[in-house]
Amino acid sequence: MITIGWVQFVWLVGLFLGWTSLLMGGIYVLTRLLIKGTLKEFSDRLKTTNDRISSAEKKLEDLDKEFKTFLLQLPHEYQRRDDSIREWTVFMGKLDTLYEILTKRLSPNA
Repeated sequence: MITIGWVQFVWLVGLFLGWTSLLMGGIYVLTRLLIKGTLKEFSDRLKTTNDRISSAEKKLEDLDKEFKTFLLQLPHEYQRRDDSIREWTVFMGKLDTLYEILTKRLSPNA
């Protein structure tokens, strides 16, 4: 059986504590670097996303202004179907009236 003395025991405990501290310190540093890198990447992505959102909001406001302008100009530049039908009906009625007047005046029996 191997016997170890007090000095060897303290030396082994110190060696164990030293290596454990080194490993724990390394794990701590690596974890901290990993978290720091992840947070930086997340922050960059968040900034990019916020920039895209603000750009999309600006485009949406411009599109909304353009659409409102279009709605204001719409009655002046375009004719509705009902208005066209009404106009055509009135025009045809006037032509029918004109035709009747002409046929009465030009007919030999009048």
